[in-house]
Amino acid sequence: MKAKNLIAITLAAAALTNKAAAFTLLSATNPTPNGAAEIVSYTKDGFRVASTFSSGGTSFGAEIYAMNSVGQLTLQNTVNFMTSFTPSGGGDVSSVALDPSMRKFGAVTLMPFNGSGSLADNSLQSTGKVGFFNYQTGAVIATLDVGYHPDSVSFSPDGTKMFVINEAEHDSNWNAGGQTNRSQMGGVTIYDLSTIPDSPNAGHFASLVPTHVGFNSGDMASAAVGTELAGLRTLQTFSAGVQAGITGVQPTTLDQYEPEFGVFKDGKLYVSLQEANGVGVLDVTSGKWEKFHNLGYITSTIDASDQDGPAALINDTVRGMPMPDTMAVYTVAGTTYFLTANEGDARTDDADVTRLASIDDASVVGGSTNSVLGRLNVLRDQGDAGIDGDVDTPTMMGTRSFTIWNAATGAKVFDSSDSASTAFERVLLTLEPTLFNNNQSGLGSSFDTRSDDKGPEPEALTIGQFGASTLAFIGMERQGAILVYDITNPATTTFVGSLPAGTNYANGLVGPESLVYVSAADSPTGGALLVGGFEINNGGIGVYAVPEPSRALLFAMGIMGLMFRRRRCVR
Repeated sequence: MKAKNLIAITLAAAALTNKAAAFTLLSATNPTPNGAAEIVSYTKDGFRVASTFSSGGTSFGAEIYAMNSVGQLTLQNTVNFMTSFTPSGGGDVSSVALDPSMRKFGAVTLMPFNGSGSLADNSLQSTGKVGFFNYQTGAVIATLDVGYHPDSVSFSPDGTKMFVINEAEHDSNWNAGGQTNRSQMGGVTIYDLSTIPDSPNAGHFASLVPTHVGFNSGDMASAAVGTELAGLRTLQTFSAGVQAGITGVQPTTLDQYEPEFGVFKDGKLYVSLQEANGVGVLDVTSGKWEKFHNLGYITSTIDASDQDGPAALINDTVRGMPMPDTMAVYTVAGTTYFLTANEGDARTDDADVTRLASIDDASVVGGSTNSVLGRLNVLRDQGDAGIDGDVDTPTMMGTRSFTIWNAATGAKVFDSSDSASTAFERVLLTLEPTLFNNNQSGLGSSFDTRSDDKGPEPEALTIGQFGASTLAFIGMERQGAILVYDITNPATTTFVGSLPAGTNYANGLVGPESLVYVSAADSPTGGALLVGGFEINNGGIGVYAVPEPSRALLFAMGIMGLMFRRRRCVR
């Protein structure tokens, strides 16, 4: 190895290590008393944190914690909705949000149990509910109607509007028990909460009327918008006879768009359509979709194999569909941008997910070789130039990156895989080489096991203002680390810090699912905080002190690109 490359490696590793050391875990609750603290929310009213909990379909709702001056959490109340939401198979909770205008209430999304409960009353046979509770007393206030399988709930910053994203995720066991429906239309439910007073009771919610927005022609601002929707990826649910013989009602195209997450900015709700690889822009005033952005393809240099030897080899250049779950939105100099954590996903009945070795074309280098690309999970409906059943250009689910997009045009402004100094896998391998692409275990035996699937799997995402800097925090659902980027200037985004996976594992925090940024002005500690919800091992909540972003030594990371040579997967 040449001396200058050795210096580059040393300096880059030092830069990463120094940044990681300053991002501090203040407290961890693990497990939470009732488990599964996947989604968290925060209010400066009493410095409270709310998290979801769910236990076996018969106990579900929200836990309310108080945070003290050093960031420690104490459980105050448990809000259980099992007596106010009682479908025959039991219930479940998917999201929680606390009113930003501090009117003493929060909301959770409730759905019929989609596990081992009665399939006669699952998440696609009955609509869900949004449940309201008093976050001071823990009392249930009311439940209101939403759509099928509500996934996430959020408020406008002033609290006057509430948005529920109805995923209508299909039931993989739909044909059991003689069911006739396996799919329903998803969409968005909007409630106007401008009349709700401080400390409301059930009567205040009784007269509220929801606005439901689906994907029918009447939900579009124009016929052209409907054309944009139709141009997104559709799911090849029954292609090539993979599921021949299944009976019952098969899904229509409009039932296949499964919204995941929504974020509001200046009258617009930006909604991720994960499996369809798109983002919808909903005008909240008119209740009409005004735009659908097709996110297209992004090429990333990754480790594509879990069988390429004892070392991680980040040398495979593969294109992917972003397929984001969580999003964030912000404005710089009058231009609005949305961020996406490009996790990638496919429904369990999507017949187009396969290992490349089973369908590779002769032009794909290493396509049949497990130590190169053969094990990589790809989409068979993408990259088949000859439409002959093989794949000429491998396309993976997700891009192992996060992206900043122009919200008006949908143009890509920045992607973390564009630079060696910001690419997830390269940063993570430098920070924690023994935990690279592990599968939510923190064990050396799990090293590299996710490289053939979706790598570290970026899932959780939030942004926050820290002085003059705007920071993006991205949680890696599989590997467990949290990475921090300065996105103040979107086009020149830089990596500035991290909380390594090992710190989380050591404190029982596995699988970051959600993140919330708390500014210093709203924090009981007097400093900026990050609150994370974790989904594995009965869940947990982490509270972190956020350091001032330092740009020292970033020049060293800029030469990380000299350390790597790329291997193209297609010639």
